[in-house]
Amino acid sequence: MPAPSTTWLVTGFPSWIARAIVREIVEEEEGALVHLLAPEDRAKEAAEFCRGLRALGSTVRVLPGDAVRMDLGLGGRSYTALAASVDLLVNAYDVSALPDDGSGGYGGLYGRLGDPVELTVRAAQEALEFALAAPRLRQLVQLGSLTVAGDFRGVWTEEDLTAGQRHRTGAERARHRAERLLWRERSRVPFTIVRTGPVVGDSRTGEIGWYHGPHDLLEAILLQPPAAPWGRRALDGLHLVPCDHLARVVRALGKAPPERSGVLHVAPAVPVPIEQLGQALRSVGAKAHVPRSLRGRLRKRYGAGASAVARTLARVDTPAACSTRRALDVERSAGITSPRPVDYLPHLAAHAVARLAAEAQRLAEAGIEDSLDG
Repeated sequence: MPAPSTTWLVTGFPSWIARAIVREIVEEEEGALVHLLAPEDRAKEAAEFCRGLRALGSTVRVLPGDAVRMDLGLGGRSYTALAASVDLLVNAYDVSALPDDGSGGYGGLYGRLGDPVELTVRAAQEALEFALAAPRLRQLVQLGSLTVAGDFRGVWTEEDLTAGQRHRTGAERARHRAERLLWRERSRVPFTIVRTGPVVGDSRTGEIGWYHGPHDLLEAILLQPPAAPWGRRALDGLHLVPCDHLARVVRALGKAPPERSGVLHVAPAVPVPIEQLGQALRSVGAKAHVPRSLRGRLRKRYGAGASAVARTLARVDTPAACSTRRALDVERSAGITSPRPVDYLPHLAAHAVARLAAEAQRLAEAGIEDSLDG
């Protein structure tokens, strides 16, 4: 069997971002070998995900392990052998700034594993240690967030990390600490930190999983009345990034790693107005039914009313104006075009409305509530 053209290691499963990155590599990079690190309790889910990808030409292997454990939760020999073979490492482990049900837990993505600050920093530490042990490694791609800018107002460049900002959440502090760890090793590890805004569904289908960040923000916005005055709330818009666009940028970084370590801001130059999201939703689902139990969960998670929802959404984005110069250079070199909100928002809205209908049907069939219970 010929050697693979490139060997990748991707962490962060079961998040939708990790899935999108793996899918992009498999679909676009013939002959690649992808190791997907997955927690043992998600191994069956990972195997099912990979089963549908293997027919596309690349090899995907599930590695039962954990991005926050020593040696990635692998045995010593397995860890050493893996490190000797990997060309590109993508650390997509990230803990959302939002609780899943208003309880204060960070459960939906990786389970209730502990403090989000420590988990995120630990994952970055383990990724760095792996990179230092990998003689062939060409690039460590670290998933980051624009929220490292905290409450900074003004132009935030890809060279900025500390500019007097105040971090508003534990997740922001965690991502800031993780970035500092990487910068300390910049002379020994080639890396790119991909800071992104809130990641939403696929720009072509609208599809998104249940596991990553504000996956249900469209449903929360749909609960608000059409005349909700978003422009006078805590934020005017969101730096939305479709997951497939983010995945294309990550693959481009692997194909042609930058000459020096640094940061990319993968985000629209102008935030997407929340009013535009609401209009897209109403255009496809003006009469969409939000099941009563789901309404309760959304209100616990985001708050009741447009003002509370806007304040919550502000925690997963930044008020800063984010410069995207380096990211645009990478995208142009790779022939990547950023999807336009006017093109992808209808797909996101249609998927959200369809998911609401499916959830209402599921609850009705389970006898939890009537499908028309308002």
